[in-house]
Amino acid sequence: MHLLDDERTEEADKVSSRIAQILSETAFSFSPNEYISIHRKLFQGIYKHAGKIRDYNITKKNGCLTERTFSMAALRN
Repeated sequence: MHLLDDERTEEADKVSSRIAQILSETAFSFSPNEYISIHRKLFQGIYKHAGKIRDYNITKKNGCLTERTFSMAALRN
């Protein structure tokens, strides 16, 4: 899925606004259920997989890490 620059800007604006809203809430607990809830709140209407945990690992290169890779392990219930 390739988004145009305007679409990516709109997506970033929506997610940024949602992050600010979540951070302003008084109660916060970073449990697996909270993680899923936050993902759903941030990406609902943007991605079909909002609020769903991927069942595979993601590895990606990052220039800030001087070309080392890092993994984001799958979260399992």
